[in-house]
Amino acid sequence: LFAGAFFGGGWYVAGVVNVGHAMEPAFQDGAKAFVNYKAYGSSDPRRGQTVLMRVPGEDALFIRRIIGLPGDTVEINKSEVLVNGQKLDEPWLLVANAPPKVEDPNPIYFPQTTVAAGKFFVLADNRTDTHDSRTFGAVDPSAFLGRVWTLFGMTF
Repeated sequence: LFAGAFFGGGWYVAGVVNVGHAMEPAFQDGAKAFVNYKAYGSSDPRRGQTVLMRVPGEDALFIRRIIGLPGDTVEINKSEVLVNGQKLDEPWLLVANAPPKVEDPNPIYFPQTTVAAGKFFVLADNRTDTHDSRTFGAVDPSAFLGRVWTLFGMTF
């Protein structure tokens, strides 16, 4: 895969990005992750995938997780994400070898919103003071530069 990416002009993996605090605990601050810039040429974005994206009107690139698909309703109630009225299973928020969080002392709320046709609702995994669809709204898939992934669940 790496040889194909290197010699094949980036067919599979075309780059590496540094990860910040917004995607903890799935991606640790300072880690690097792979980006498949060709991922969405052959398949549609799916819930749970992490994407490298550009926010309209901003210079910075962000890594965010796709939570809401076109037509979904998304709500955050007491820090639980509800998609179409059902609690979203978020295994990416679990930290290995750590006790589960019992209660969030400062729960997060976001009113129920419907994702417009052709748009996607993205969230940071670390939802405190982060920039995501709660602030800039649902995004067009043309904002997605590629799919972010790790090697065997690990960054480097």
